[in-house]
Parts: sequence; C-alpha cells; structure tokens
Amino acid sequence: VTSESASDQPTLMSAANRTRREERYKRQRRQRETQFQLEAWLKRFDVNRSGALEREEVSALLTHLHPQNPPDSKALDLLIERATEVRTYSMHISGDRNGKVYPEKVMKVVSTYAAYVLAAAAFDRLDSGTGVLQLKDLPALVSEARAAQQSARDNCGE
Repeated sequence: VTSESASDQPTLMSAANRTRREERYKRQRRQRETQFQLEAWLKRFDVNRSGALEREEVSALLTHLHPQNPPDSKALDLLIERATEVRTYSMHISGDRNGKVYPEKVMKVVSTYAAYVLAAAAFDRLDSGTGVLQLKDLPALVSEARAAQQSARDNCGE
C-alpha cells in the first residue's frame, strides 16, 4: 500500500502543479486582454492625448459601452469622484468630480458603471411603479446585483 501511495504522489503533485500553471496562464492571458482593451479605449477616447480620461471622455466611453444607458451627470460625478479619491488606512482625500481618470482606474470605472446599469435594470423590473421595493423583492434584487457584479468583473478582467 505504501508503494502505491508513494508512486501516486508524484502524479498528484504534477496534476496540482499543472492546474496551478493553467490558472496562472489564464490569469496572465486575462491581464493581457484587459491591458489591450484599456489601450484601445485610451487610443479611441483620450481625444486630447493627455494620458487620462477627462469627464467628457469618460462619458463618451461609457456611452459607447452602454448606448441604451448613457451616464447622467450625477453618475459621472460619483464615478469620477471615486476614481480620483485617495484612501489609506490613516487618511481620506475626497475626489474631484472634474478630475481626470488615469488608466489604472479606468477598468474600475467601467466595471462599476456596468454593475450600476445592471442593478438599475433589475430594480426597474422589480419596482411596481412606486420607486420603492417591497421586502419580498429584496432577495431577487440582491441576487441580480450579485450576478451583475460578477458579470462586470468577468467582462473587465478583474
């Protein structure tokens, strides 16, 4: 019995190593695809070639991605403020709604807005016209929002 388990051990270890390599390869491929997508968006929407997206450029990008749900000024304010804020364990510097969204924050803005659009659609489906959900509707809303968030992450390579 010990000789069988000893001979099986390298096989199990090599299978585990293979699985880890495959996962690492998939993660690296997603990161490359995400980087390629980000570069394409910046090339197309960074009109003034500043290296960052300004308010109108962010609006154009989100409108391109969600033509049926273009962002309103309130959504843009929130998204850009979040993208430009600084948070550490000991301080918080508020963001600027007229600030620039730098490349490292663009994917977060895109995925946050995608989740918002999907959650708003779920809310609209569940709302009976009152603007208020019934308690019985909350589990369905949470489920749809969770699915929307996961879908946004998958689509943005997070």
